[in-house]
Amino acid sequence: MSGPVRGPGRSPPYRGTVTACHSLGLLDAFCSAPTWDGLFLFEALTGVPFGVRTAETDVNRLLAPWIDPDRGLDVALDTLGLPYEVEAWPPDAGADAPLGLLRRWLAEGVVVLGPLDMSGLPHLFHAELFRGCDHYVVALAMEEGRLAIRDSEGWDMAWIACDDLVKAWRGDDVVEGRGAFVMRRLLPAASRHPAPRFHPDGRAVRRGLDRAALLLEESAADPLGGPNAYARLAGRSAEISAWPAARRSLGYLLPTRIQRNLCALALLERAAAELPGAVDALDTARSLIGRQSELLARCCAAVSTGAVSTGAAASLSALHDAAELEHRLTDVFRTLKESACAADSSI
Repeated sequence: MSGPVRGPGRSPPYRGTVTACHSLGLLDAFCSAPTWDGLFLFEALTGVPFGVRTAETDVNRLLAPWIDPDRGLDVALDTLGLPYEVEAWPPDAGADAPLGLLRRWLAEGVVVLGPLDMSGLPHLFHAELFRGCDHYVVALAMEEGRLAIRDSEGWDMAWIACDDLVKAWRGDDVVEGRGAFVMRRLLPAASRHPAPRFHPDGRAVRRGLDRAALLLEESAADPLGGPNAYARLAGRSAEISAWPAARRSLGYLLPTRIQRNLCALALLERAAAELPGAVDALDTARSLIGRQSELLARCCAAVSTGAVSTGAAASLSALHDAAELEHRLTDVFRTLKESACAADSSI
């Protein structure tokens, strides 16, 4: 999904691919007309934009979200008070039961599948390049051993053989998810409701701030999370310069992190109307996120132009400053959490 997207408030326009297949898939499946603002706000409520982690040997997760997007979808739906069902099976389970349940669910409406392993989706160009990358698609219909899906990677509808689906849906090489064959739907009473149902009220916004603070604090306490994740990447600049796959990966992961910062700004802009007494903290949070995004963009430019590999000054060293800003963001969101709790108690 690409094109110009204006970030909330004072943010500049965002142009590029929006990497939020979990949120986009769910909104596309159950919302009659998802909007950019709705997508960014919903993504913020999943918690995915808050907190980061690094996996030192997994090139696809050198800079990953702290919360698993699979769990994040539950968080957002719970926050919005939308009824849903989610099913999963153990990694060694057979495919007959999941396919049977999928067929029954599809008789009542569309279903969101994922996380899947992108490398198992044959309609994607050079799918093998995405081995181990998690992905979500919308299941539309099943017939004669094949499944019709909609994929936010640019496919309004594609047919996939059930055997191929099983390979991707089991997700053996995907670390995200609660098991194999994860499937999710909104309950019939909530399906195909209009877009305004996804516009969070004040209570949902305050709960979103509370959750964001918790995720930032959790990630900051982990040796591979939060500020430590940025600092570790900065310290690995020489290693990454000799690792072409890592440079290519960061050329994708850094812009994705910037886009998620825009989602965080969407929540802050919405919170301004709910927390009039927290103007200073909200302005500080916006400023910190903007400055961090600029640093990440500088690192992305270094990766894209080869500055990291040539040892030029503009390299991943800026991630040390991004780490410091992540520390400060954790403190500011703690203050916003306190303001949100105070607002709830006064209602």
